[in-house]
Amino acid sequence: ADLGIMIGQSPYNVGLEAVPLRETRYALFVGRQSPLAGRRLISFRDLAGEPLVLFDQGLYINALLHRQFRQEGVRPNIVLQTNQINTIKDFVGRSVASTFLIREVVKDADQLIEVPTDFSPPITIIAAWKKGRRPVGGALQLLRFLQKTGRD
Repeated sequence: ADLGIMIGQSPYNVGLEAVPLRETRYALFVGRQSPLAGRRLISFRDLAGEPLVLFDQGLYINALLHRQFRQEGVRPNIVLQTNQINTIKDFVGRSVASTFLIREVVKDADQLIEVPTDFSPPITIIAAWKKGRRPVGGALQLLRFLQKTGRD
């Protein structure tokens, strides 16, 4: 690939050059009918037993979540792992499970509610390419567009 969009803190960024596009945070999202929806603050201990839908293993957020669960002494109740964001949003929207997502992927139409939690790690979204192979042509145009719009 000539250009990729990824999480800057990922351990998989070896051999890449990158520019930051946007700072954001992971947040806990629940469905409108979830018992957690009205809570002012959720701790990781509150998530013990809560059904969770997460991304597949190997993603940066999973490493963060599992580390936090271990630190809190909580065994997560992961009911599904998938790389399909619409599946995750569907489960959460139907109040079947909760999840952690970056705020920018959740839209009003998704009907998901962000609940404040004691776990909201900051992340940097980056555009990356192989070291020594600066983007050219369409990839360079895309990079410039992303740099301009990523700050909005």
